[in-house]
Amino acid sequence: MLITTKALPLQLATEFWCEAIAYTSNGLPTHWLGSALSSTARIAIRWLRWRAGHISDQLDPPAAYPVRCWLADQAEHERALEVLVSGDL
Repeated sequence: MLITTKALPLQLATEFWCEAIAYTSNGLPTHWLGSALSSTARIAIRWLRWRAGHISDQLDPPAAYPVRCWLADQAEHERALEVLVSGDL
């Protein structure tokens, strides 16, 4: 199972729509795991980290490993923040 999180800038606004979605490797339907509207890019990243942490706590260790690696990667969080702020998605 692949779990993704994303935050997209809304057109003509300074808000960000965040989603956590699980994708299966066999092409079965996706699983919606949560969403939130954030007023800033930094709050969007904070929500994604918070939600990913809750999701990884519910997974078996092998499945949680990629999520936990992302949670520990501060440089990746800063890169994601820069991309959101610049709008270069």
